[in-house]
Amino acid sequence: MGIGNRLKKLTESYGIGKASKFLGEAIRDGKLSRHAISLRNLAESFMGDNWAENLQRHNSGMRVTEASEATGASAFTAITGQLLVNEIKDKFELAKLIGDELCDTIPVTNGNLKEQKVPWLSNVTDSVEKVEEGMPYPQTSFSANYIEYPAIEKIGKICSVTMEAIYSDLTGQILDSAGSVGTYCGLAREERILKMVLGITNAHKWNGNSYNTYLTTGAWINKIETFTLTDWTSINSMEQLFAQMVDPNTGKNILIEPKQLFVMPAQKYRAKKVFSATSVKSGNFATSGNPEHIEGPNPLDTDYQVLTSPHARRLLIESGVSASLTDSYVLLGDFKKTFIWREAKPLTVVEAPANNPREFEQDIAMAVKASLMGVAAVRDPRFVVLGYND
Repeated sequence: MGIGNRLKKLTESYGIGKASKFLGEAIRDGKLSRHAISLRNLAESFMGDNWAENLQRHNSGMRVTEASEATGASAFTAITGQLLVNEIKDKFELAKLIGDELCDTIPVTNGNLKEQKVPWLSNVTDSVEKVEEGMPYPQTSFSANYIEYPAIEKIGKICSVTMEAIYSDLTGQILDSAGSVGTYCGLAREERILKMVLGITNAHKWNGNSYNTYLTTGAWINKIETFTLTDWTSINSMEQLFAQMVDPNTGKNILIEPKQLFVMPAQKYRAKKVFSATSVKSGNFATSGNPEHIEGPNPLDTDYQVLTSPHARRLLIESGVSASLTDSYVLLGDFKKTFIWREAKPLTVVEAPANNPREFEQDIAMAVKASLMGVAAVRDPRFVVLGYND
């Protein structure tokens, strides 16, 4: 029995919902190859030899001659639509890559899709004073600050299935098209996050002033332009910038605990070797005279998670950075304290309603739309340091 007839029997016995769920799970679990699915076979199984006429009647809202025709057309469009929805969502999940590890997702709950000004109270600005016996405790104060986040962006694509595609049984191409919509949405989100993390996009606004994310002088210093990743001393040079980072209102040191090291693909194994080395050597390694050298354990006491992304490398080169300079990029920090993704709507996939104009004008048998709404932003640049060898 073909997959079409099996789904039809499942639909008749358990309903469209369970039949759609069965199909999706069978594909995800590897029990059914997507290449074994034929949309034309599904159409013929659910609607018979006159499937094209029945489907057009169903989509246009015309009265069908038999109740079974209406049920078959509804089941076919529902199951096929769900098949496309599943393909889009699966490819979106695969395309997420490292974006979620580099930023904190914050839902937008107030309905504001434009630039948003967020109040930011500082830590206590007063110095600690001794309270004399019998005297009241002194009042303290905060400094009012604010951050301005960029406006929300809408991202999306539509995957359409034409009558010709069903006639020609181009099922593989249709599923690939649906998958590409999910991949597009996932990569569009990923690239926006990466551009913010890499400093390609600079959108930080603090108290009405715009700043680049990474600075060598000014309000904070979190960039080293003569950096080369070699050993523990390279990591130490970045950590020392964190040790010097102070609160802009109190002037006191900020507690920063880096968690991840983000490198380009060319530096991935070098980075892992820096942390996994069990011993290091230093001193005079001359070949004559009285050479002296010291050997000891690796002084690095934190094994940072190493992240990398080929998309990051491509984006830097596309922005005008040379390939050799791009490959030297290294970032260390607590990324989720610096970067956020303001999310007004997560990935949402919907099927086009029946009777829409494109059905009549373009013979669109069905269509699904995938969309999301969000924007990458900088919350506090002080928690990430960038190094490269310019």
